[in-house]
Amino acid sequence: MASVTAHASLDGLLLNGRLFQTPVLPTEYAAVLASPVRVVEPSPPAPYGHRNNQIHLFDELGLYLIEHHATRLVDAAVFVLWLDESAFKPACEYSGELEIGDVRFFPGITPQDYSRGTIAFEGPVLGLWKAHRDGIWIGLNAKKLRQPNGRRGKRLRFVDVSICFSSLR
Repeated sequence: MASVTAHASLDGLLLNGRLFQTPVLPTEYAAVLASPVRVVEPSPPAPYGHRNNQIHLFDELGLYLIEHHATRLVDAAVFVLWLDESAFKPACEYSGELEIGDVRFFPGITPQDYSRGTIAFEGPVLGLWKAHRDGIWIGLNAKKLRQPNGRRGKRLRFVDVSICFSSLR
C-alpha cells in the first residue's frame, strides 16, 4: 500500500474509508492497511503467564497500532510525525494525508503552526494536548527541539498523533 488517508475526530478514525470507533481485532486493520511488517513486544518481558502490549509496525506507512495485552484488541493507532523522538520506530515518518478535525498534520508541524480547528484540545501538559468524548481519545504529543549542544530548546515539534479507543462507551 503506497499511501494512507486518515481523518480523526471525536466520532472516530476514518482510515482509507473505513470508520473505527471501538477497539477491534488486528485483522480489521489488516483489511484496510495490509499486514504489519513487524510486531514487537516492548521490554521488559512480561511475567510468566502474561504478555505485554503488542506493537504492530507499518514501516513504509509511518504508523503503528497498539494491541492491548489482555483483550488482544487494537485500542490505539499512532501516526509518527518525528521519527527520532518516537517511542516506536517505523522505517519512516507518516507521509499520507492526516487530518485531525479540520487541520492537516504532517511531519515537521509545530504547535505554533497548528491553528485551533474544530476540536478543542486541553493542554499542553508536559507537551501533550488531549481531547476525548464517548470512548475516543485523541492525543497530540510534542517535544522540544534539541539544540546543537544536545540540550532541549524552547521550540516544540509534534512527535506523533494518537487516536485511542475504549470499549467503555
